[in-house]
Amino acid sequence: LLNPGGRMGFITSGKFLKSEYGKRLREIIKENCVVESLVDLSAQQVFGEATTYPAIIILRKAGEDAPLHYTHAPAETDLTKVPLAGIPPITVEQTAIVKGIWPPIAKTDTLMNKLTRNTVPLGELADRVFVGLQTSADKVYILENRGESDNGMIKVYSRSLDKIIELESVLLKPLISGKDVERFVFPLPTHVLLFPYKVSGDTAELIPEEEFSSLYPRCWEYLLENRTNLESRENGKMKHEKWYAFGRTQNLAMHDKLKFAIPRLVHRLEAVLDRGGQFYLDNVDVGGLTLKNTSNDVYVLGLLNSSLLNYYFNRVSVAFRGGFRSANRQYLEPLPIHIVDFSNPAEKSIHDRLVALVERMLELNKRLAPVRDTYGNERDELLREIEKTDREIDSLVYDLYGLTEEERRIVEGESKK
Repeated sequence: LLNPGGRMGFITSGKFLKSEYGKRLREIIKENCVVESLVDLSAQQVFGEATTYPAIIILRKAGEDAPLHYTHAPAETDLTKVPLAGIPPITVEQTAIVKGIWPPIAKTDTLMNKLTRNTVPLGELADRVFVGLQTSADKVYILENRGESDNGMIKVYSRSLDKIIELESVLLKPLISGKDVERFVFPLPTHVLLFPYKVSGDTAELIPEEEFSSLYPRCWEYLLENRTNLESRENGKMKHEKWYAFGRTQNLAMHDKLKFAIPRLVHRLEAVLDRGGQFYLDNVDVGGLTLKNTSNDVYVLGLLNSSLLNYYFNRVSVAFRGGFRSANRQYLEPLPIHIVDFSNPAEKSIHDRLVALVERMLELNKRLAPVRDTYGNERDELLREIEKTDREIDSLVYDLYGLTEEERRIVEGESKK
């Protein structure tokens, strides 16, 4: 509606600036307008109790190119005491509007620019980045583990029946959610998933009724007790011969593979490596990532749990109320992974020491698990060793990416917030 050269100021939710669904809108703005300024108030509680992640965008239709001035008001900024005019803006090129990285990377931001050199996005190394299983009936399929029996059964508590029952263990898969994922820690899940499928390679097939009832009679009887609830899912659309299938069938065959488990909402980036494909991932609460080359698994784990990649993640991801950030595919795939030059003895040495330290971190956390909730010298010594090893991993990652002392202090300062 603007005349050529006409200007517009608009306050709106700023989530379109970073989200995948806003990509085309950002492209249209870039094609038709010059963005004069962008004020990011997404971390501020502007409208009372409503959480809206607002931004103010001022643009001009067409006209000559000009710098984009970006102003960000962090959550800790009290705008009743510090006016927006007192916050110095970042000046960047117009292409920032389509990159989806906010705050944008200025030419003078040597640290962020350095992280894009001699690196590849994690998405290029990943085979799949996927969400957890969606049953549409978690009260039926997700069960609380109450311990194994001697006859190949597991005692479980069912929320749908409100009682403890025994089911065949072969169909019950250890299930982890976001709260079970902690950096470098092997999960100890308290729940299992009734998984009515058989997996072969990259395909999962629903176990046929006759085979199911014959081989796993306890599980089949349990599903029959819940048949009415299961058939009523999706407004009755599950009332057919496959009534005991999950509501969504994406990614069914991904969970038996070597994978990383990453919570969907995090205060800091963190990942667990499931080498044996032991764990199944719970709904959209925790996501998975598989690599094309699994020989890099420990190296990538060290990078994902490092302060440096957490710093980059905080720069490109969306902040939510409560200090949480979304670790979905859109913000995981751009993470910069340093490609090691194994013909360079110095780089190979750093890589090998980093992998050794990550393995040590995994072992230390394994030893900590049985004494974590106790008090004593063994626990305290393990915690000191874990903290020391964590710092050493961070230091090697800084070396790999060539950070200066000043840049290291910037990253460390952010990680303490």
